[in-house]
This record gives sequence, C-alpha cells and structure tokens, in this order.
Amino acid sequence: MKTTDLSPRNVQKIDVKLYSIVVDKIGSWKNFLSSKGYEYSGIKKTTEWTEEKILNRIRFAKESYADLSDATVSFFEKPLYSAAINLFGSWKQAVEAAGISYEKTKRNESWTKEKVIEHGKKVIEGKINLTYYLDINDKFRGAVKRYFPSIRDFYEAVGISSEDTKNYGTNRIRDIRTSIGMNVEELAEKTGYSRTTIQDYERNQRQPDISGAIRIARALGKTVEDIFS
Repeated sequence: MKTTDLSPRNVQKIDVKLYSIVVDKIGSWKNFLSSKGYEYSGIKKTTEWTEEKILNRIRFAKESYADLSDATVSFFEKPLYSAAINLFGSWKQAVEAAGISYEKTKRNESWTKEKVIEHGKKVIEGKINLTYYLDINDKFRGAVKRYFPSIRDFYEAVGISSEDTKNYGTNRIRDIRTSIGMNVEELAEKTGYSRTTIQDYERNQRQPDISGAIRIARALGKTVEDIFS
C-alpha cells in the first residue's frame, strides 16, 4: 500500500476488497491494525459522524424498508450504531429523533394476518418489489408463511393479480449500470462484492440483502426502489 493513511475510509477507497476480507476474517479494521502493532488512536478515523448524518442515514434506511432493530443495525452497521449511541445516548433516541417509532423497529413485533396484509400493501405503495422484499426480510416472510398457504394467496390478499407477479423477482442493476457506462468490475469494486456475485444479481439468480441493496443503489447513484421495483 503506497500510503501512510491507514484510516478505514482511505483503505476502502484504495482497496475495498482487501478491507472487506480483513473485516470479515478479523472482525474490524481496528483489530487488524492492532495485531500489526499500530496504535489505532493515532490513525485517522472514518466518517466524521454528525447528528444530521446519522438522522439522514436512518431515514434513508427507513424509506428503503430496512430492518432498523438494534440487533440488525448493531451487527451490519456498527459505525452508525456506535455513532448514534455516542451522539444521542442510545439507538432508541436516535431512531426517535429521526421521527420513527422505536417500538415498530423491534424484531419481536407480533404479526397478525391483518398486519401482514397492511404491511404488504405499504411495501407496494412504496414502490418496492414485494417478492424482493420477501426474499430479504426473514421476519416478514415468516409471518406471511404463517397466515397464507402460498405466496400467491398472499399476493391476492394485497391486491396483486397472478399476471402482475410474472415480472416480480427481477431487478434493473444491469440496465442502470450499462446506462451510466459502468462495467461489472467497477460496480464490484465500489460495492465490495466479487464480479461473480454482481453477475448473479444481474441475472436474478439471487438477490442482495437490504444492506447490499443500499450499497448497490449508492454505487449506481439511484434509490433502492429505482433498481428493485
């Protein structure tokens, strides 16, 4: 590495694949640097979080129907979660400061059949591909299976016809990527995914989780609904 700036932000800019591998294997960039004898407190930190940045990130996640429960955010978005606690006192206070009901973010929310139908309709109103949403949201998919004998029955309950479901489960990653002149390797580098993974997503052989969907959307300069609706 030709630079002495070993901050997470700079390393991700230079080699996002390296950063992703290290964090996956060791747990954090801090642990890796410490194991190599570096004093992490002397290294420049990543994004300088402000209250406004935190609130904007939370609102964006909410608009993308991301899971904002403590368990999910603390695991997948550790920097955001830690910054929220540092600046707001708790994740709950940060979520509520963003104008979101904290109670509704809890993973132990009890689903009734009526709530499942209502939530499904809201997903559709938000122009999110419902099949994609079911793929990435284990909690909601489990509730759907509990109350409906088949996914088709659920679609009918929320007002989607069998004909409408034919185009479900697809995304526009490739169309948008090519329209802006970006190749697969560039998108892979920007998102931290392998070339093969990006190609699998583009062929709709599998779908990213909501965190991955947000990363892809940002890399392409679009919203999640632009790509997965």
